[in-house]
Amino acid sequence: MHANEHPYPDIDSASGLRHITPSGGTVTSGDGSSIQFPPGAVTSTVIITYTGLAGPSQPLPGGQSALRSFTLEARTSSGQSVTQFAQPLHRVELEQRHAL
Repeated sequence: MHANEHPYPDIDSASGLRHITPSGGTVTSGDGSSIQFPPGAVTSTVIITYTGLAGPSQPLPGGQSALRSFTLEARTSSGQSVTQFAQPLHRVELEQRHAL
C-alpha cells in the first residue's frame, strides 16, 4: 500500500473519516455538525465516514424540512458494515453560521 492509498478503497477518505474506539469519540464535519459516540457504543475500533449531502435523500413527511442532510457509514477495520451501536448516538450538534 502506498502512502496516499486508503486501506479501504470503498470509503472516500475526502469525506469526514474518523476512527471511533470503545472509549467513544466525536465525528465533526466541515459544515459544523458533530455526532458524539458515547463510551461503549462500539466494542472495537470502527471507521466512520460522514458525507454531507445537498438535500435529503428521501422526501420528509408532513412538509418538514432538513437543516442538514448527510450519510453516516460505519465499518469495522476489516471493512464489514456496522448497522447498530451498543449505545445510542445521543447528541447531534449543529453549529449555526450567520452571514454578515
